[in-house]
Amino acid sequence: MIEQREDHREVGTSVELFAGGGGLAMALHEAGFRHLLLNEYAKRFNLQTFFPTPGGVNVPTLNPGSLEGLSKYSFNVVGLYEKPNFPLSFRLAYNWRSRYLITASDCCVGLPVWNAAAGYLDGSIRYSINKHFELSLEASNILNTQTVTLQQLTDNTSPEGKIILVRNSSFRQDRRYTLGFRFKM
Repeated sequence: MIEQREDHREVGTSVELFAGGGGLAMALHEAGFRHLLLNEYAKRFNLQTFFPTPGGVNVPTLNPGSLEGLSKYSFNVVGLYEKPNFPLSFRLAYNWRSRYLITASDCCVGLPVWNAAAGYLDGSIRYSINKHFELSLEASNILNTQTVTLQQLTDNTSPEGKIILVRNSSFRQDRRYTLGFRFKM
């Protein structure tokens, strides 16, 4: 439910339930907030949490205890500056998510593979030359974040009694800068 207020604030929360194979279910809680200040600055924040409910995924090797692609926690923070009839605007966004299951059984060894927690910072600057021409500079992965995958070796039913993860691989999506020119009719 999102509530729009007269002071240009939006707040909202929601709760949803998801069900997956083998009896695994997740509850999602999401809370968000957006505030526009003086018709120029804005800030936005949202937080998502996933909580597994009892049950498990039936896979031939180990029970990862999670649905693929879902992080337990994630959040996004966006700041921007944009003013009507002013030629310059800025945007900066940070997105973070906790580890998540990539696959419950990979093709080579049949064990679960996870993506480690990671955060990414993106931004852009736009300059309107006049009402028809605009220049922009966009940057992705400003922090040069490295993606790390983890191999799951045990689960809660193993003799160790816990999930053990070891580094499997790492790679980097390079920083990217894009210079743009736009013509508006």
